[in-house]
Amino acid sequence: MRFKSLAVALVAFMVMVGAAVAQTSKGILVGVVRDQTGAVVANATLTVKNQDSGETRTTVTKGEGAYRIEALSPGRYSLTLNQVGFMAFSAATLSLVSSMFCSTK
Repeated sequence: MRFKSLAVALVAFMVMVGAAVAQTSKGILVGVVRDQTGAVVANATLTVKNQDSGETRTTVTKGEGAYRIEALSPGRYSLTLNQVGFMAFSAATLSLVSSMFCSTK
């Protein structure tokens, strides 16, 4: 099977797009995983790790490629994305601050 890059729409991963309406001391990471052709990637495993505290959170993308990780502590995060048949993708640094809604388009 030919590997496709998961250089997804996570190119915009170091983005902090939009502010959450409610005030909170935590952040939210949401997005849609797509392959290089723009097709959504379902059932991909997405893991984020807080580089300061070591806290790790993992989720699996839904059928439409969407994911959402809530209640993330502010800090610097690394991200890895894996799916069978695709090359692994990783992003070294994502800065997440409180009361931010971080979208990875």
